[in-house]
Amino acid sequence: MAAHLQGQEVQLSSSPLSLQSYRDGGMVIPMCRWPDGTVTRDSFAIMRELEKRTDGPTRTQGLDAQAQGKLERLFFAYALDRVGGLKTFRFALAWARMPRGNGPLWASSFRAFMFLYFLILILVGRNVSRKYGHSLNHSEKLRSSLAPWTSILSGQPFLSGESPGFLDCALLGHVQCMVTGLTDHTIPILKEEPALQAWIARMEEALEGYSHSFLSRIRNPDERPAEARFGDVILFWMTLLVLVGLFPITLIALADAFRRRTKNTARSGAKIRAPSRE
Repeated sequence: MAAHLQGQEVQLSSSPLSLQSYRDGGMVIPMCRWPDGTVTRDSFAIMRELEKRTDGPTRTQGLDAQAQGKLERLFFAYALDRVGGLKTFRFALAWARMPRGNGPLWASSFRAFMFLYFLILILVGRNVSRKYGHSLNHSEKLRSSLAPWTSILSGQPFLSGESPGFLDCALLGHVQCMVTGLTDHTIPILKEEPALQAWIARMEEALEGYSHSFLSRIRNPDERPAEARFGDVILFWMTLLVLVGLFPITLIALADAFRRRTKNTARSGAKIRAPSRE
């Protein structure tokens, strides 16, 4: 979205940029490979680099560690609700139906591995929440995580002031993430705040022509996101069956991915500061 706002277009792929990129950072996303071949990880870092590489207006106001920490808390407020009971099956269906974008055919196979990786991460997160006595009904936590942003938007049209900036794109990315079909129970919560609704409408206008928007599902939750081709879906399920059938080997590969994740400062949760330091 930030690239579109800056007059640039990107090619999306649901696979690692290269074997080396996986070795360097594991499964942590997003990653951006620029025309000169260099790679940037972490959404905030990518947006700052985008501004350096384009001639558009300055839009990086507010892209600091504090804002990123707040957005990561917002992420956990809805992401941990994506599995549990029938939600787990819907989670698998969503990964199977995800378009591979401009990635190679094997991206659909790799996506099956990514599904297992993120499923385990969420299950671990849910167990940690239980351990510390937190409710897995995150509706109130989501409301409180949205409150600082809606407070700002009650007094100005965009988080960045009178015109949209990359911080607006960062928050809208989470709104998009909520309405892709995995956490539709968040849609009524998004509709509770008139200031948030008005801001979403202004951002839709600012991002006119952006081809990867799910925001219309806020108005019509029955609308389905774009889906993968039939062959990609079949390849996903076939790979998943193989990964489950060879689980001892799969477990070794997953362990390697988690090992690399712990060393990547761009991983989810890395920007959340301990409460004692806030």
